[in-house]
Parts: sequence; structure tokens; C-alpha cells
Amino acid sequence: MSLETIRNKTDKQLLDECSDKLQKLETIRHIKLHSYNFRKKISIPAATILTPLCGWIDYWLFMLQRGSDDSAAGVTFLVLSLLWYWTTQPKRQYAKEYKKKILPDIANIFGNFTYKHNPKPDLHHLKKSLIVPNHTRCKAEDFFSGQYKDITIEFLELKLIRGSGKNKKIVFKGLMIFLDLKHKKFYGHTILMKEMIKIAHSGKLKIEGQPLKRANLVDPKFEKVFDVYTSDQVEARYLLDPVMMEDLVALRDEYEGNGLSAAMYDSKMLIMINSNHNYFEPADIHIPATAPDSIISMKHEIEKTLSIVDKLSLYDPVTMKAEQKLQEA
Repeated sequence: MSLETIRNKTDKQLLDECSDKLQKLETIRHIKLHSYNFRKKISIPAATILTPLCGWIDYWLFMLQRGSDDSAAGVTFLVLSLLWYWTTQPKRQYAKEYKKKILPDIANIFGNFTYKHNPKPDLHHLKKSLIVPNHTRCKAEDFFSGQYKDITIEFLELKLIRGSGKNKKIVFKGLMIFLDLKHKKFYGHTILMKEMIKIAHSGKLKIEGQPLKRANLVDPKFEKVFDVYTSDQVEARYLLDPVMMEDLVALRDEYEGNGLSAAMYDSKMLIMINSNHNYFEPADIHIPATAPDSIISMKHEIEKTLSIVDKLSLYDPVTMKAEQKLQEA
């Protein structure tokens, strides 16, 4: 099913199909909004009382443990964090319920697609891409998987974390998109990301013991945005033609990403878009569930993600090799 066919299904048709569920969600929204407002009335005076009390405890803990490497001070932060979590819990419950009821229906209109709210992704098989940052924990939500134009596509929101406590660092936060092209197989391994030259010099960019080499491209503007390394110079130049380069830069800008990295290897393509944007989220709890903007916005975000296949499925390795042989003849 093409995106053009999907777009022919108007937003009004989608709203009509989901009208019963949206009405039920509106009832849930009223209940959760009432709970949220009630908790706010309690939490504001509670925070006013608890803040100086916890601050006093923190002060004495700090004084008692002065000179120690491990400080137990931080009671104020912990108590206020728990109070905030309790206060805002109804908002998260409503958003979760909305997504569980509506996103599967939106996913279905794109064909053979499924949706999971809290997936447990296995990222081990993606290590071969060489662009997944080293991490100790991952948090994921809103996982979509299915078939589009004979390509298996999976995408989800992902946060990768390394270390804990004071050494905790978020090494990736954004959208991960995985494509299995099946009938196409890359001859080499090509990766691109910003400031990859530091990784290259560390000796980590190796395939079967052989280091990847910097690609010799002809577009200085593109090379200001991405560093490109490859095991096949000819394929990399064919793959990153002017149209593809333009699409990759536009893709990074379109998602308002702080950075974009991609890997093309075997019959796979992995795209990681750093972004602070929270994707596939319903409107705020104060906005009626029946308001059309929320569901339409979520549908358009899925459309935009699938359009990546339209933009980036230009490359055919078989055609490239055939053209190369003709040039050599």
C-alpha cells in the first residue's frame, strides 16, 4: 500500500472510524483530569511545607558527612520528585490509555502494521551497524513494525543510557528506524554521522577486521554535515548521489534532529535520529479527546516516518554493479 493510497483515506474518515473510542476516551479524560486537579491542590501546599523541612534535613546530612566522598544529602530532590510523579500520574495514565486504544487503529490503516506501547527491543543484532552507541540500559516506547513496499520496517522511540548515578549519561534519545530491504543487498558497509572521525581514529570502525575508510565524496556541503566511512568506495559514491544527499540532509532537518546517523550493510539500513521531540503523543489532558488535531497529528507522524522508504529506497546494488561493468568494458 502506497502513502498516496493512505492519504486518500481522509482524516475525516479516520475520525469517523475512531469516534466511538474517542468518546470513551473523553470519559476517561474527564476522570483523570479531575484526579490531576485534585492532586495539584494537595501537592502545592505539601511542597510548601516539605521543601524547608527536607532542606533542613539535607543541611544536617551534609554537615554530618562533610569530608566524605559519599553524601546522603538529596532528600529535598527525592521527596519533590516523588510528589511530582504522584501529581502528574493521571496525565501519564490518560496518555497511555489514549495511545493503546488509538495508535493500533492508526497503524492498521497503513497495512500490515502492529503497535506496542512498551516494547522490550533486542538491540544486540544491531551492533553490526557500528552506529549504536555503547549503553548499559535502554528505554523504549511506541514500537511500530510491518511491511511497506516489500520492505520490513520497524521504528520506535528510544533512549540509551550508559552508567548510573553521577556517571549516568544519555548517549542517544530520539527515533530509531530499521529497514530490511530483503531483495537488495549492499556489497559494502557504509555509515555516516557527525564527528565520526573521532570514532574512526579510535580504531572501532572495522568490518571483519578491516577498517572502514573515509568516503571520497564530491559534495563539500554534505561533508560538513556528515562524516562518511565505507568499505566500498564505488558503492558509497553510487549510494550517496546528489539526490540521496539532499534527502538525508532534509530528513535530519525535518525531524529537527540534533544529529542523524545511518548505516547501510547486508540488506539492512539503520537510521538513528537524535531529537528531544516526543513522538506519537496525544494532546494535553486539558484538550478534549474528541478534538481532531491529536489523532491527525499522530497519523501524519507515522506517514512522515514511512515516507523515508520512498526517499531512501533509490539504490539498487545490482544495477550499480551492472553499470560499473559497462564502464569498465
